[in-house]
Amino acid sequence: MYKNYFFIIAFGFFALSNSAQTVFYSENFQGTNNWTLNTPMGTEGADPNFFTISANEGGVLPPGCGVANNGNNTLHVTSVFNPSGGASYDAGGLCGFLFCPQTDRRAESATINCSAYSSIILSFNFISLGQALIDNASVLYFDGTNWTTLVNSIKSTTCGNGQGQWTAYSVPLPSSANNNSNVKIGFRWVNNDDGVGTDPSFAVDEIKLTGTTASPNAPQPSFTVATTACSNDTLSLNGTATNGPTSWQWQSNPSGPVFTSPTSQNTSVLFSAGGTYTITLTATNGAGSGSATQVVIITTAPQATASNAGPYCTGDIINLFSSGGGTYTWSGPMSFSSTQQNPAISNALPIMSGPYSVTVTLNGCTSTATTSVTINACTSIGETNLSGFKIYPNPAKEEIILSGIKNTQVKEILLFNYSGQLQKTPAYNLISENEISLNVNSLENGVYLFQVMNHSGGKLHFPFIVQH
Repeated sequence: MYKNYFFIIAFGFFALSNSAQTVFYSENFQGTNNWTLNTPMGTEGADPNFFTISANEGGVLPPGCGVANNGNNTLHVTSVFNPSGGASYDAGGLCGFLFCPQTDRRAESATINCSAYSSIILSFNFISLGQALIDNASVLYFDGTNWTTLVNSIKSTTCGNGQGQWTAYSVPLPSSANNNSNVKIGFRWVNNDDGVGTDPSFAVDEIKLTGTTASPNAPQPSFTVATTACSNDTLSLNGTATNGPTSWQWQSNPSGPVFTSPTSQNTSVLFSAGGTYTITLTATNGAGSGSATQVVIITTAPQATASNAGPYCTGDIINLFSSGGGTYTWSGPMSFSSTQQNPAISNALPIMSGPYSVTVTLNGCTSTATTSVTINACTSIGETNLSGFKIYPNPAKEEIILSGIKNTQVKEILLFNYSGQLQKTPAYNLISENEISLNVNSLENGVYLFQVMNHSGGKLHFPFIVQH
């Protein structure tokens, strides 16, 4: 299984063991703030939901339940339909009659000076539900040049009374935030207009940035890794650091991925399950420790299966079965290929026996399974009368003789190519009571199958080769 990877180089978050994390930015939306609200990012309706700052959705310490008008302002998403309703949005469904609330916009902080800080952590309290990724809140980051998505989706739970349950969340900023004087953070809200969704929309409070100042003599590590992959993939991790580290340590949060050598500078890691993982490299010397962190998103790979209904007789239909995906790609003997989930192959030949493999693709990830097909040279016309049956010459050049079948038994003769496609039956002559001559001079070189049917419906199949 594989997926195309986009490789980046992280220059690390430098967290020193002899330096404490310091809060250098905080926002609780009380009093003056310099946030810019409601910057459009995509297609919107005439009445989009919008960001606002007020106590209509009151800030609560986790794991408290949502309340209104407790005096603690929050940044939250509300609706044109009910603008004082707190973190309650209009999911739509009535556009053309009432409001058209399709939304795609962000709220963003003023520029934050992160000079002299590294290993920067963004933390905040929030509530949010919506509808999967359709009605959804995400976390954004600006490095002074470009906005990128830091967290694709954040969801909380609800309390027994149906109100959102406030949740604490933290995520490391990319290494480009280290010593960067032009950082911004933001939150994006999107929703469609299908009338389906669950409150709360999104509310956030107590936003903080914490960081450390790097000792000039401590290691400053960085490492490369693919930032997206599939479950059961193994990724290479290649670390580097300044100031001569004497030890290395690789870790994952959450745990689960298996490092080949977690205390080596360079290693590999196996992800057995899908999810979002934070990979950290810590380098240490006598002056302290520094760390570099990257987020890797692992997509769950499909579980491919393959089977068939054999064994088969010559001339049967081969039925192949598969499951596990999205899309399917089969391959097998005699250059067989198919993109059907459960393909059928007509007029089986013994030379079609062998392994048939299917590759299942889902969400960019793949998995392969194989099934073995057996085709026997079975017969069904008067078995007791076939002891003297012969076909010659084989390979044939111009003419082929069927010997050992009484002409009065033959109702029909059909010709198929090796792919099971019906061909024009060559002209044939009755040589004697027990012999039939067929002209194959017009056939191209290759493998063919004759099907001889008697008057009661019994069939005899036999392959032969044309070689001019």
